[in-house]
Amino acid sequence: MRENETYWFRGQADATHKLVPSVFRPRQDGSYYDEAKLLKEFVRQHPEAREKHSNTFELLTYAQHYGLPTRLLDWTKNLLVAIYFACKDKNDIDGKVFFYSLTDELETAQYRYNTYENFVTSTNPKLTFLDMVNASTLIEGTIYLNDRPLFSLDDPINLGHLQAHIQNNVFPKLFTREGPTDPHGLIGNNYEEFEVNPMSISIPYEPVLLNKRLITQHGMFTIHGGKIIDGLTVVNVMHMEEEGCSPGRIGHLLIPVSQKSIILEQLETLGINESILFPELEYQTRHIKDKCVNFRKPEFNPEDF
Repeated sequence: MRENETYWFRGQADATHKLVPSVFRPRQDGSYYDEAKLLKEFVRQHPEAREKHSNTFELLTYAQHYGLPTRLLDWTKNLLVAIYFACKDKNDIDGKVFFYSLTDELETAQYRYNTYENFVTSTNPKLTFLDMVNASTLIEGTIYLNDRPLFSLDDPINLGHLQAHIQNNVFPKLFTREGPTDPHGLIGNNYEEFEVNPMSISIPYEPVLLNKRLITQHGMFTIHGGKIIDGLTVVNVMHMEEEGCSPGRIGHLLIPVSQKSIILEQLETLGINESILFPELEYQTRHIKDKCVNFRKPEFNPEDF
């Protein structure tokens, strides 16, 4: 970790799990959730949620709080909270604490919010590709890029061919660097090239503190790029470890399984426990039950004294 740097932290009880949000994790049968349908159905059943939240990411923050898979990944500003989550479950496997060095990403991420917001609700692979092409124009049903026809909305489309065309011609080279960047956050002095679709890269998101859990956990998020529609990956989904951004952006600390229970006891003395981090009543009750187990006492034997 570097001095004068902003860090977020994430604890995972299973050290083998990658940094990828729940909506992009395959189900047991290998299928994926329909992201747009998930959100649409959530709002249909809970219309008050749309009324209370001003944008899609606020709505996703609210929905994820109640277990809906989203493209948001939880982080915290509090290292002790991350260590707690790395230790609290899976007592048969090592845990891991991730360190996320933000450098200037909070400033340069702003321009991608609208695009990623469109990704959430997009159900048409063609329109998802359009989100990637800032310089494209639509003339009489045909998409033009730099005055050349890209494809027609009325014609059958070979998604594999289109994806290759966009990656090779629209984004043939991308750039990253440490330190200040241009307004798009892609290029600067002392840059190095890497071939990654910029719409696959995660960006930081500081949420509105919509509930007590976000407050107590010092919650933050990364919004992840990529898009899967009808089981087809139309914009590549990447783990944060694979995104190839600036050196030192993601680091980690392994938590040996043998130390998990010891660390949890130490965190308890520091006021980091389930009842503090989960203020909802059901968690409060569970914490009380765990502390009030009536174990059978050994029988009194005068000869022991």
